[in-house]
Amino acid sequence: MNRDLDLLIAKLEEEQASLERLIKDAVVCEEYLSAHYHREALERVGRQLHTLRVLDDPLFDRKQMLKAFIRSSGKLISPGGNNVVSEYFKNKILEHHRELKHLDDQGKPNRPDSEIVDQHLQRLMQRLLKGVRIVLKEGVSINIRRYKAGLKMTIPGLSALLKEDIIAKDDLPCLAGLGFTITKRGDQLTLVISMADRAALLQRAKAILAIVALDIFSSKDFRGQSYIEVF
Repeated sequence: MNRDLDLLIAKLEEEQASLERLIKDAVVCEEYLSAHYHREALERVGRQLHTLRVLDDPLFDRKQMLKAFIRSSGKLISPGGNNVVSEYFKNKILEHHRELKHLDDQGKPNRPDSEIVDQHLQRLMQRLLKGVRIVLKEGVSINIRRYKAGLKMTIPGLSALLKEDIIAKDDLPCLAGLGFTITKRGDQLTLVISMADRAALLQRAKAILAIVALDIFSSKDFRGQSYIEVF
């Protein structure tokens, strides 16, 4: 796993554990409204963690499903039993263990879409491009340009995105947590990423893009409408 991506996941895991403790404390103190808000934050962090884990390993979901089946099926096997049901689950568990080992031995496959974004960002940092625009659908885009020694991301048309519920008001704290700020006019989200290590900078940019595209916009149907522009 890339070091920067690893750090992002570790940070979110810490936040997840902290929110779980806050929820327990709030329930004990009968502060149910506070527990509700912490629960919403926990769900948002959970989505972000899942996004980053899938970004790191596109086979993450399949591996988790296999592990879950192995755990749950193990409870259905009778100790010392030799009945038909126990034998069935024993065989399925062995089959799933073999598939899981095969996937682990394969390593993490590359994602073609991720490779394309990576290539464009590399060219942008090398000043071979002026900018990259990831268009999710007409009027919904994430723009990326060079900014000094780093990168600047912008999401234009914020007022319209909020009005059309493409970005929910509840998503704004999440975007702020990623480092986005709202311009004085209130019509654009802006984020500047500056790091001395170019590889870490690019990985952080891709991780943020993944969270924004797959988490913030996760409930929106942009299938067949998304493309990448370079200029």
